[in-house]
Amino acid sequence: MAEPRQDGVIISETDIMFRCDGCSKSLVIEIAGAGMPVTCPDCGKELVVPELEVEEEEQPPQASDTPIGSELVHELSASKKHIQELRALVKELEKHRDSVERDHAENLMKVKLIAENVTTIHQAAENILHILQTPVKRKNAGHDRG
Repeated sequence: MAEPRQDGVIISETDIMFRCDGCSKSLVIEIAGAGMPVTCPDCGKELVVPELEVEEEEQPPQASDTPIGSELVHELSASKKHIQELRALVKELEKHRDSVERDHAENLMKVKLIAENVTTIHQAAENILHILQTPVKRKNAGHDRG
């Protein structure tokens, strides 16, 4: 927890503390102000808030520096490889799907043509049956038997 200074200002770990270049007054600003222009309240000089400096020993360890982190890095790498393999498989399956859809469309056209031909054949068969069931009228050329 942050301790108050003698002047009563509480400085947290995420605050930036710096001095005015003009009058050397100690200034404190939240980390969000890093890089922003400010005016010194004592002398009026325009200043730019410095970036928060992190010492080397204060930097968090890299994920790969710990056993669990190393395992996580390995798992992440394996996961990325698996994602690439799955993307390749998806592309392959999309190509296969496109081919199947083309074949399906062609087969639907063939079935429609066959259905039309079956209808034509059925009508022709009905015509043939009608012809076979209709008696033929014969002409008598004067040959009566009787």
